[in-house]
Amino acid sequence: MAQTWELQEGESISALPEYQPPAAGTEAQEQQSLPLMCVGHHYKQRTHSSYANNPWLTEAAPQTVWIHPWDAQERGVEHGDLVRIFNQHGSTAVQARVTPRIMPGVLSLPQGAWYREGEGGVDRNGCINILTSQHPSPVAKGNPQHTNWVQLEKIRWKA
Repeated sequence: MAQTWELQEGESISALPEYQPPAAGTEAQEQQSLPLMCVGHHYKQRTHSSYANNPWLTEAAPQTVWIHPWDAQERGVEHGDLVRIFNQHGSTAVQARVTPRIMPGVLSLPQGAWYREGEGGVDRNGCINILTSQHPSPVAKGNPQHTNWVQLEKIRWKA
């Protein structure tokens, strides 16, 4: 593969396992201006994006972003608040799940939610793909939805 695949600058395929920093990993330039790492995880409500349109499953397990209480407090966010997660790629709105079951500085947003366009192009369904780069992972050529530098803010409704 290393001899036949076209790789981008900084990518390599080695016969032996070696560390290759992801495009948006801890060494990435975005990390300097965007303080939270947003990772995607598989969710009990669906299989990838299959069943994402099932109302009963959506009611049983709604789409939420996990945020540590310290990060939530710093941003004035409480459990159940509507928040906006954003970076240079896009913006999505989703309810916050404030929990100590996630590391400080890290958000977790289940992958597979369908994009639902809202006002100003903001996704209204917690679709993590709107936050990801189009730069594929080097060997698998997959979607890099597990390393996204983002910011999160509480959505404050105007009267």
